[in-house]
Amino acid sequence: MNKTSYLFGLALVTLSLFTCAEEAPIVSDSDVKPQVVKRVYPEYTRDALENGWSGTVTIRVLVGTDGLVEEVDISESSGYKSLDNAALEAARQWEFTPARKDGNLVRCWLPLSFTFTLV
Repeated sequence: MNKTSYLFGLALVTLSLFTCAEEAPIVSDSDVKPQVVKRVYPEYTRDALENGWSGTVTIRVLVGTDGLVEEVDISESSGYKSLDNAALEAARQWEFTPARKDGNLVRCWLPLSFTFTLV
């Protein structure tokens, strides 16, 4: 698992990127896993900052054969709708190299985890 942290104002957003999910209904055993080409980090929402909210949002993204995100859904909520929505909005903008299976481009579910921490 790769972890990257970025400081945004008074908030720290940590990102964890995992490999293709084994339970993925599209392709779970691709020969070549998607690689991140473009990352977009979520912004800490005003209400979360004002209320001192923090948490981790785990999202599944369906990476298409063009490397773009086709679908997103929340696997595990932070407990705060605004943080969940910020993570979903950011994840929709990510881009990847597409997965491959037996030399063919395939779609693959990929989990992303965003941790919002006040510093």
